[in-house]
Amino acid sequence: ANYSCSYTDIVELKEFFENKNNNFCVYDSKNMYKFLCRNGINFDNCEFDVILAAYVLNSSDNSYDIPRLSASYLNTIYDESESDVAYTIHQLYKTLHQSLLDNNQYDLFKDIELPLAKVLADMEIVGFKVDRLGLVNFANKLQTNIDEYAQSIYEISGEEFNINSPKQLSEILFTKLQLPVMKKKKTGYSTDAEVLEKLRPYSPIINFILEYRQVAKLKSTYADGLLKVADSNGRVHTTFNQTVTATGR
Repeated sequence: ANYSCSYTDIVELKEFFENKNNNFCVYDSKNMYKFLCRNGINFDNCEFDVILAAYVLNSSDNSYDIPRLSASYLNTIYDESESDVAYTIHQLYKTLHQSLLDNNQYDLFKDIELPLAKVLADMEIVGFKVDRLGLVNFANKLQTNIDEYAQSIYEISGEEFNINSPKQLSEILFTKLQLPVMKKKKTGYSTDAEVLEKLRPYSPIINFILEYRQVAKLKSTYADGLLKVADSNGRVHTTFNQTVTATGR
């Protein structure tokens, strides 16, 4: 998908892939769609995708790479340095295609999964628009809240420390403030969310710590996080993995 094409390459690829007399069996049609689309090539005649076929046949598998598929369906060892990838994909096509027919799963593959790959490719290419200025303002507002919660925590504890450090936080809660220990781990006293919820009645510092964590997570994950991955046009191009969940969601 990261292959760089010259103008001559693109012309030849366009002629090859847009020829309606050609039908294609590929490995990972979604990335094929993306690559060709970005080079101005329409790819409407994909007939088979070995990844999606293997996913339909066994949606609980955790990998659909060629070596694994070769071992599972062809009983062969795929060596990247010696094996012919095109030949291997063709052999996988014949085996997987027949298995889909035998299991009455071909219609699911052909009518749902294969078209969906192109939809997901289009979604990844287009991305979704984010309000960069709005996110900056939101991040600033969250930072103000974080600073306020931190100050309240410092006032109750009587000192400044790294609130994000479980070790330092546990020393404040269980050594200095003498709160009851709820859970002990090999590395020390636990300060996870479950423990803090149980400690709410013992000190007002707990409420501030929980609020601090929630707001800090919101800022790092969404406000700062989306700004970091947005392109120059303010669009986020995420990746949709079609072969992860057994439920197909």
